Amino acid sequence: MMRIAFKIPVVVLILVTCASSCYAEDYPGIRIDSSFRVEYLFGRLNNRLSDPTNPVYQVIPDFLPLRLDLLSRMAVLTGFVEISPYPVISGRLVGSVSVAEGTFPVRRLIDVTAIINQTGNWARWEVKPDLDTWEVAGLYHLWNAAGYRFSFTAGYRSERWLFHGEPTVAGIGTLRDEYSSSIPFIGLQTSMLFPWWKARFEVLGSPFMNRKATIDNGAFRAQGNGTNGGLLEFQMEGSVGLTPSLFLGINACYSYQELYGNSTASFRDLGGNTTFTLYTTADLLRIGFDINVLF
Repeated sequence: MMRIAFKIPVVVLILVTCASSCYAEDYPGIRIDSSFRVEYLFGRLNNRLSDPTNPVYQVIPDFLPLRLDLLSRMAVLTGFVEISPYPVISGRLVGSVSVAEGTFPVRRLIDVTAIINQTGNWARWEVKPDLDTWEVAGLYHLWNAAGYRFSFTAGYRSERWLFHGEPTVAGIGTLRDEYSSSIPFIGLQTSMLFPWWKARFEVLGSPFMNRKATIDNGAFRAQGNGTNGGLLEFQMEGSVGLTPSLFLGINACYSYQELYGNSTASFRDLGGNTTFTLYTTADLLRIGFDINVLF
């Protein structure tokens, strides 16, 4: 209930304040293109922890790293505001929140000593994902005329994933994985605005992305910080005009994230902590429709 109560004002805020890009050459003065999006997100988050050299963990064969996979399938509401006070610059604010999240099964190792003979000792959870993001960015327009605009983009994005799972049998701890990412990024954008249609294409990249991860299913707990790697993302949208100021369209976004760094982890039955190398990737796709209103 607390999570639902938190999300209701967030969604209302998105509905009230969401917006996207502006084209000062076509519409003089300060202009706002307001946008509200309903999207479906699906993909996968993968975690791999390399086998440590600590003798306590030598029971884990070198050829079998710990691999933790998490699916993501959910609806996402997004608001996007981009304001252009001058022909050469714009500012952008984006917020997203997941809704109507479904569950999926996850299987995790809970007894590391059993893996040496390949019998394994596993447990299952039904896991629900949750996503919240926000982004702020600035655009410098390299060229802006005749309905076309080519821009350089730089900004910052915060992304938080939470996976909460209940065990399928009694006596096993609750699963809770959390990933918090800080993503400063740069990119290029091409956009077009005409009386009865508009389009936008954007590519973003971040070699400076940082992700803090906490992986916990009761029997196994790891905390890591991925600082090497980054983000590559492609966005596109196209809309048709119902009136000169109201547009309906579709959008898509593909994002690939890859990071690695150090982590500390332990199995409850063995006790103590040791150092792992944490390697994490995310392969995500959003598709949906949007409503744009030009002011």
